[in-house]
Amino acid sequence: MHRERGVTLLELMCAVGVLLLFTLIGVPALAQAVAAYRAISAAEHLRADLALARSAAVTGGKSVVVCPRTEDNRCRDDGIWTLGWVVLRDPDRNLAADADHDLLRIARPPGLATGALAFDANRPFVRYRPDGRSVGTNLTVAVCSAGRVQRRLIVNNAGRVRTERRPDAVPCGMG
Repeated sequence: MHRERGVTLLELMCAVGVLLLFTLIGVPALAQAVAAYRAISAAEHLRADLALARSAAVTGGKSVVVCPRTEDNRCRDDGIWTLGWVVLRDPDRNLAADADHDLLRIARPPGLATGALAFDANRPFVRYRPDGRSVGTNLTVAVCSAGRVQRRLIVNNAGRVRTERRPDAVPCGMG
Protein backbone atom coordinates (compact mmCIF):
# COMPACT_ATOMS: atom_id res chain seq x y z
CA MET A 1 0.00 0.00 0.00
CA HIS A 2 1.29 3.44 -0.98
CA ARG A 3 1.03 6.14 1.69
CA GLU A 4 0.87 9.83 0.74
CA ARG A 5 2.73 12.45 2.72
CA GLY A 6 1.56 15.95 3.63
CA VAL A 7 -1.29 17.60 5.44
CA THR A 8 -4.90 17.87 4.53
CA LEU A 9 -6.69 21.17 4.07
CA LEU A 10 -8.63 20.55 7.28
CA GLU A 11 -5.44 20.04 9.29
CA LEU A 12 -3.92 23.20 7.82
CA MET A 13 -7.05 25.23 8.64
CA CYS A 14 -7.00 23.96 12.23
CA ALA A 15 -3.34 24.87 12.64
CA VAL A 16 -3.92 28.37 11.23
CA GLY A 17 -6.94 28.79 13.53
CA VAL A 18 -4.92 27.87 16.61
CA LEU A 19 -2.12 30.24 15.54
CA LEU A 20 -4.64 33.05 15.01
CA LEU A 21 -6.17 32.43 18.43
CA PHE A 22 -2.79 32.64 20.15
CA THR A 23 -1.99 35.81 18.21
CA LEU A 24 -5.27 37.46 19.21
CA ILE A 25 -4.60 36.66 22.85
CA GLY A 26 -0.89 37.56 22.86
CA VAL A 27 -0.75 40.85 20.93
CA PRO A 28 -2.84 42.96 23.37
CA ALA A 29 -0.90 41.60 26.32
CA LEU A 30 2.37 42.44 24.56
CA ALA A 31 1.14 45.96 23.77
CA GLN A 32 0.25 46.51 27.44
CA ALA A 33 3.65 45.23 28.53
CA VAL A 34 5.45 47.54 26.09
CA ALA A 35 3.39 50.51 27.32
CA ALA A 36 4.17 49.70 30.95
CA TYR A 37 7.90 49.29 30.29
CA ARG A 38 7.98 52.56 28.34
CA ALA A 39 6.48 54.33 31.37
CA ILE A 40 8.87 52.61 33.78
CA SER A 41 11.83 53.67 31.65
CA ALA A 42 10.65 57.29 31.46
CA ALA A 43 10.03 57.37 35.22
CA GLU A 44 13.55 56.09 35.91
CA HIS A 45 15.03 58.68 33.55
CA LEU A 46 13.16 61.44 35.37
CA ARG A 47 14.24 60.02 38.72
CA ALA A 48 17.88 60.04 37.58
CA ASP A 49 17.56 63.63 36.37
CA LEU A 50 16.03 64.69 39.69
CA ALA A 51 19.02 63.10 41.45
CA LEU A 52 21.35 64.94 39.05
CA ALA A 53 19.62 68.25 39.85
CA ARG A 54 19.87 67.72 43.58
CA SER A 55 23.52 66.72 43.35
CA ALA A 56 24.35 69.68 41.09
CA ALA A 57 22.64 72.09 43.51
CA VAL A 58 24.62 70.75 46.46
CA THR A 59 28.00 70.53 44.72
CA GLY A 60 27.63 73.79 42.78
CA GLY A 61 26.08 75.81 45.59
CA LYS A 62 23.42 77.20 43.23
CA SER A 63 19.72 76.62 42.71
CA VAL A 64 18.89 73.92 40.13
CA VAL A 65 15.48 73.42 38.48
CA VAL A 66 13.83 70.44 36.77
CA CYS A 67 10.86 71.50 34.66
CA PRO A 68 8.93 70.66 31.48
CA ARG A 69 10.70 72.21 28.52
CA THR A 70 9.83 74.50 25.64
CA GLU A 71 11.26 74.27 22.10
CA ASP A 72 14.08 76.64 23.09
CA ASN A 73 14.87 74.64 26.28
CA ARG A 74 13.34 77.04 28.77
CA CYS A 75 10.85 76.05 31.47
CA ARG A 76 7.21 75.94 30.47
CA ASP A 77 4.92 77.81 32.81
CA ASP A 78 1.87 75.68 32.03
CA GLY A 79 3.31 72.41 33.36
CA ILE A 80 2.76 70.45 30.12
CA TRP A 81 5.49 67.82 29.69
CA THR A 82 4.85 66.83 26.04
CA LEU A 83 8.35 67.93 24.94
CA GLY A 84 10.21 66.37 27.87
CA TRP A 85 12.09 68.26 30.56
CA VAL A 86 15.25 70.23 31.27
CA VAL A 87 17.63 70.32 34.20
CA LEU A 88 19.24 73.74 34.55
CA ARG A 89 21.11 75.92 36.98
CA ASP A 90 18.89 78.84 37.92
CA PRO A 91 20.53 81.13 40.49
CA ASP A 92 18.51 84.17 39.34
CA ARG A 93 15.20 82.23 39.51
CA ASN A 94 14.05 83.12 35.97
CA LEU A 95 13.48 79.46 34.95
CA ALA A 96 15.93 79.72 32.05
CA ALA A 97 19.54 78.77 31.41
CA ASP A 98 21.42 82.07 31.21
CA ALA A 99 24.49 80.43 29.65
CA ASP A 100 25.11 77.16 27.82
CA HIS A 101 26.92 75.68 30.81
CA ASP A 102 23.80 76.27 32.95
CA LEU A 103 21.84 73.74 30.89
CA LEU A 104 22.69 70.40 32.52
CA ARG A 105 20.34 68.01 30.72
CA ILE A 106 17.67 67.97 28.04
CA ALA A 107 15.41 64.92 28.21
CA ARG A 108 13.07 63.71 25.47
CA PRO A 109 11.74 60.27 26.41
CA PRO A 110 10.51 58.20 23.47
CA GLY A 111 6.74 58.08 23.34
CA LEU A 112 6.06 61.65 24.48
CA ALA A 113 5.91 63.07 20.95
CA THR A 114 3.54 60.34 19.74
CA GLY A 115 1.26 60.59 22.75
CA ALA A 116 2.02 57.02 23.86
CA LEU A 117 3.44 58.46 27.07
CA ALA A 118 2.23 61.35 29.23
CA PHE A 119 3.22 63.13 32.42
CA ASP A 120 0.80 64.71 34.88
CA ALA A 121 2.30 66.88 37.63
CA ASN A 122 0.78 68.84 40.48
CA ARG A 123 3.40 71.61 40.11
CA PRO A 124 5.08 73.07 37.01
CA PHE A 125 8.66 72.51 38.28
CA VAL A 126 10.86 71.52 41.20
CA ARG A 127 13.69 73.74 42.44
CA TYR A 128 16.55 72.33 44.51
CA ARG A 129 18.39 74.64 46.91
CA PRO A 130 22.14 74.44 47.53
CA ASP A 131 21.41 72.45 50.70
CA GLY A 132 19.64 69.73 48.64
CA ARG A 133 16.12 70.56 49.79
CA SER A 134 13.32 71.24 47.32
CA VAL A 135 11.40 74.48 47.50
CA GLY A 136 7.63 74.55 48.06
CA THR A 137 5.21 71.68 48.45
CA ASN A 138 5.83 68.08 47.44
CA LEU A 139 6.03 67.51 43.69
CA THR A 140 4.12 64.51 42.38
CA VAL A 141 4.59 63.44 38.78
CA ALA A 142 2.38 60.67 37.39
CA VAL A 143 3.85 58.81 34.42
CA CYS A 144 1.03 57.57 32.21
CA SER A 145 0.90 55.08 29.39
CA ALA A 146 -2.12 53.61 27.65
CA GLY A 147 -4.29 56.14 29.52
CA ARG A 148 -3.34 54.73 32.93
CA VAL A 149 -0.93 55.85 35.63
CA GLN A 150 1.95 53.39 35.61
CA ARG A 151 4.32 55.12 38.06
CA ARG A 152 4.34 58.14 40.34
CA LEU A 153 7.43 60.05 41.43
CA ILE A 154 7.13 62.06 44.62
CA VAL A 155 9.73 64.66 45.62
CA ASN A 156 9.40 65.67 49.27
CA ASN A 157 10.60 68.94 50.82
CA ALA A 158 13.86 67.34 51.90
CA GLY A 159 14.55 66.69 48.18
CA ARG A 160 14.23 62.91 48.40
CA VAL A 161 12.55 61.17 45.46
CA ARG A 162 10.51 58.02 45.83
CA THR A 163 8.69 55.99 43.21
CA GLU A 164 5.29 54.32 43.53
CA ARG A 165 3.81 51.60 41.36
CA ARG A 166 0.16 52.01 40.48
CA PRO A 167 -1.25 48.48 40.05
CA ASP A 168 -4.84 49.71 40.52
CA ALA A 169 -4.99 51.17 36.97
CA VAL A 170 -5.92 54.73 37.92
CA PRO A 171 -6.78 56.82 34.83
CA CYS A 172 -4.22 59.46 33.94
CA GLY A 173 -5.09 62.83 35.42
CA MET A 174 -6.42 61.26 38.60
CA GLY A 175 -3.28 59.66 39.95
